[in-house]
Amino acid sequence: MTLSAKHVCAIVATAFCSLAFTIGSIASIVVMLAFDEHALIVNWVAVEFKNATVTIDKDFCVVHLYVEDKGNCREAQAALNVIPPNRSHLLELTDACNGTTIEANERSLMSEHNPPLLKLGYFLSLGHNGAQRHGDYIVTNPTPTWARVLCGEDLDEEVRRITMYVTLAIVFALFSLVCCTLNAIAIVHMVYVDAAHSSLMQFDVLRRLVSQISWGRSGGEQPTAKE
Repeated sequence: MTLSAKHVCAIVATAFCSLAFTIGSIASIVVMLAFDEHALIVNWVAVEFKNATVTIDKDFCVVHLYVEDKGNCREAQAALNVIPPNRSHLLELTDACNGTTIEANERSLMSEHNPPLLKLGYFLSLGHNGAQRHGDYIVTNPTPTWARVLCGEDLDEEVRRITMYVTLAIVFALFSLVCCTLNAIAIVHMVYVDAAHSSLMQFDVLRRLVSQISWGRSGGEQPTAKE
């Protein structure tokens, strides 16, 4: 069996469409895994400590503080002290014991940690006048404490990474769409060409039949079809 150009075109377009769909699916899975993996930046700067120095040398940083989950959040929070770099006063922690400031991905981090954690709260590297407070923060607590820092530069890097993944997925999706469109055009073209060819063959048979009937009625010799 000899394949015509239109059949070859349809087969090639179908192969490209299948390949593009496969690549697009894989890219989508990669993006979902990327969002899941990088949805929460985990940067532990001190773990299981009772007295630690947290150094902040970047802008717009947030320091999250946790203790082991023993149901004693308020007690551990009350005993916690945070002294800023100027050593002028104790920092007031933004409360997290009520759980209203904890996102779902952070809850997963806390529950999957060994041991499971309770979030006491967080503080910012900003002064009351909005100025950055770089330097060493002293954190003390009779209960073993964990500290996680998230800064503006980390968020910028994370946004760039996620943007790259999303752009990659969009490119593959567009490639898949173009290939599938070409495939559909090729199939439609093939169907219409075959239908037109079939109609021409039927018309030729009908023309010959009419010609034979006409020659029969006139008593003439029937013409023979040329090879």
